[in-house]
Amino acid sequence: MITKLKSLLICVSFLYSVASFSQVSISDKIDQTADPSAVLELISDDKGFLLPRMNSSDRGSIDSPAESLMIFNTETKCIDIYIQGDWYEFWCKSELIGSQVKFTTPGTHLWTVP
Repeated sequence: MITKLKSLLICVSFLYSVASFSQVSISDKIDQTADPSAVLELISDDKGFLLPRMNSSDRGSIDSPAESLMIFNTETKCIDIYIQGDWYEFWCKSELIGSQVKFTTPGTHLWTVP
């Protein structure tokens, strides 16, 4: 009985220690681990990260959105972010103007294309 109890306590302690320090790495490569400063790291040489895509109506039906939740709005073609109880257009369409790229964000920013 005491041996079984010790074994159970060892297993529970091990699982607790693994769970409390766990990090996730999602990769199409073998043996990739997440950077120690990240709780989640996506690793790929030929794929990107795809945000959830929805229209404004679907976005509005999200129950209790978390602070900093992000979606791609299929109507406005913008990345929307939820901050302090409201949705904001974070990053929108861009256009090339001569040697500069124009991004429509809460403020207009111009960057020179290298």
